[in-house]
Amino acid sequence: VDEILRQDSKFLDTFISAKDPILVRAAVKQFSVQLGAGRLINLLSFPDKSVRLSAIALLKEYNQVQLLQLILGAYKKEKDEEVKNAYRESF
Repeated sequence: VDEILRQDSKFLDTFISAKDPILVRAAVKQFSVQLGAGRLINLLSFPDKSVRLSAIALLKEYNQVQLLQLILGAYKKEKDEEVKNAYRESF
């Protein structure tokens, strides 16, 4: 079981580290539960805003103080107004 989980994790990391926003959006949509908060936080700095919006939508399900502090930091760095609005609506 541990080997399967490691392989799945590597598979997800490969998709998430892709530069192609279409691949990353597909991975986020298909594997939202398996991604976890850490990967979603990393996606808040992805160049494509649709990926950032997807990450925000999934992160609103988490309610941990440290995680919310990271989200606040990403919000402060965000330049796109549509993405900033998604933060405000979600948190």
